[in-house]
Amino acid sequence: MPRTTPVLIAGVLTAALVAPVAPAQASNPLAPISSSLARTLTTASGTIPVFVHGTSIGAARQAAADTGLTLITTWNKIGVAVARGTAEQIGAVRGHAGVTYVEGDQPLRLHLSTSNVATRGEQARAELRDGQGRPVDGRGVSAAIIDTGVDGTHPFSRNADGTSAVKLNLKNICGPLTDLGLPLPLPNDSCFLDLTAANDTDTLSAGGHGTHVAGIVAGRDTTLTDGTQLHGAAPDATLISLSV
Repeated sequence: MPRTTPVLIAGVLTAALVAPVAPAQASNPLAPISSSLARTLTTASGTIPVFVHGTSIGAARQAAADTGLTLITTWNKIGVAVARGTAEQIGAVRGHAGVTYVEGDQPLRLHLSTSNVATRGEQARAELRDGQGRPVDGRGVSAAIIDTGVDGTHPFSRNADGTSAVKLNLKNICGPLTDLGLPLPLPNDSCFLDLTAANDTDTLSAGGHGTHVAGIVAGRDTTLTDGTQLHGAAPDATLISLSV
């Protein structure tokens, strides 16, 4: 409610209605940022791509809009707004209500040195035994890798005797079935070309996602030049590659 305050104007005492003053709004604490973004901001000029994490996708979008960031896209399920802006705008969005984290954009580097721990393959191999008392390491099992293809000549797929863990390497040669002009149903085996002799169907010449996944599944025991020892979750399994 307004209160009455005496005011002296031109020597005349009168009354004026004065609205109560609202207390100053406390500023929001700055949301943390990724180490890569912190490094980038020290030398950056122009605009920088960032991932604004929010308590909800609405909060992330609102924060980007209010601080002048240019919205690129959103990842609604995890409450992230992908945006671009200056160092000043990124600093401002960190203090916006509902922002929990601001992440920089950086290339992904794929490493397999801890995959067998993350998948608990290392634990299974060390602690579990099958009905014959043997380690649970994939022996007697064939695993199909349905992906971009597998480079069966990769060192991670090489058995101790020099043979490959990839026993069959097939590449899909069919486009969308409706475009083939052939009567359906089409026999499955007519859609795959057997490239086991070359043993490399990966779509990326440097080794792509399928080769990476094959290593996670059944990479053989390998020691890198820096001494790092790694292997897949089931390093004695046989691999069948279906490049689709």
